[in-house]
Amino acid sequence: MAEERLGRYLLQDIIGQGAMGTVYRAHDPVLDRIVAIKTIRLDLNRAEREDFERRFQLEAQSSAKLNHPGIITVYDAGEVSNVAYIAMEYLQGRDLRELSKGHRLNHKQVASIAAQVADALAYAHQNGVVHRDVKPGNVMVLAKGRTKLMDFGIARLQTNEMTQAGTALGTPKYMSPELVSGQEADGRADIYSLGVVLYQMLTGVAPFEGETISATMYQILHEPAAHPSTLGIEISPGFSYILNRALAKRPQDRYETAKDMANDLRRVEELDLAPPRMRVLGLSKPVKITKPAAADPVDSQSSATVADEPTLKQRVVTTFRQPNTLRYTGVVSLLVLCLLTWNYFAGQMGTASTAVTQDNAVVSVQTAATPVQTIETDTSKPTAAGNSSAKTFAKPVKQEPALLRLAITPWGEVRVDGVSMGITPPTNQIPLEPGKHLVEIRNGGTPPYTENITVSAGETLTIKHRF
Repeated sequence: MAEERLGRYLLQDIIGQGAMGTVYRAHDPVLDRIVAIKTIRLDLNRAEREDFERRFQLEAQSSAKLNHPGIITVYDAGEVSNVAYIAMEYLQGRDLRELSKGHRLNHKQVASIAAQVADALAYAHQNGVVHRDVKPGNVMVLAKGRTKLMDFGIARLQTNEMTQAGTALGTPKYMSPELVSGQEADGRADIYSLGVVLYQMLTGVAPFEGETISATMYQILHEPAAHPSTLGIEISPGFSYILNRALAKRPQDRYETAKDMANDLRRVEELDLAPPRMRVLGLSKPVKITKPAAADPVDSQSSATVADEPTLKQRVVTTFRQPNTLRYTGVVSLLVLCLLTWNYFAGQMGTASTAVTQDNAVVSVQTAATPVQTIETDTSKPTAAGNSSAKTFAKPVKQEPALLRLAITPWGEVRVDGVSMGITPPTNQIPLEPGKHLVEIRNGGTPPYTENITVSAGETLTIKHRF
């Protein structure tokens, strides 16, 4: 590209481009150094411009107050000719998204990269900054395996009144459950996101990837991540322990600090030898990976002998598949003899025979002392005639549930009586017990919509709302 000027900086090459802006390699003639210039166009409508200006300002502020070898350094920020820019450290390397594309990294690399990112996050958290968008594209891997955490564009300064608690910004599949549901987030949200990145480095896929954003958000809120062994991928007990804690749904079940997670990543081999026992938090239980066993070198004669000799399991199956007819005939004869004997003695006591219908639905019993009593075991109620000792059992009548239908735009998390029922869409109808219910629908940081409803058995009620 032809050399252009932005403020005092001479733009040289485009090194990245997005929908709203461009990243350039540039030269700072004042300090005589190469820098990266991140720009954003401000020729937007008023609301969009204010939002992007705010986020750009936050990135500059949050990054400028952080001086750590694992975090990209910001030098300058400004606005020229309707273009806002940030001048920052120029990095030569590959981001983690590109580095891990098409293959999995070895476990030593994975532990080292994740530990360095955790160190950077620990420093940011200590200085009151929550990143809120930790993902592979924001981790740059440099020469000799050093890493840099980038893009604090939606970071939240914990002392800044401009940021609204509960604003759900970020890349959905890397977002923590509390960010997805629009709740206030602290540094443990970054720990969760790093857990997602760690899972992806180990398996090649993210733990939650639904067909739609809503489906992904529902999985994040309600489903544990599938243990890599269910994908046929072996990971060590130490990594299983770290993932289980980092991906916990509740922040209080995760690592308390990113530094704690970094320490475990550096001693993962120790954890392999004696992993702490804990319940399922964010990762499902492992399954045994069955590998095809190598065939034993045997000659053809011994192979034939082994094939002809049935195993214990084969013998049991053979016994049941080829029953001894004589034994069955003897058993049936014995049963008939017992039945005839019982009928003889029952007749002596004034008892008639017992008749059972073919489908076992009606049994009739007749005695000399009582009239006929019919006990029906299908859907009819039993009746008693002339026998005061006979009991009548009535089946409980189960009420038909009511149905709540939802038409929410663009989306919302539905809670009924304080219990999360999922994300709508895709969830568009929920069965309810007849009676009174409190329905609450949340959408990011916007005020939730609530409604008290009363529904009858079989009733269908529709709630429509646009956020």
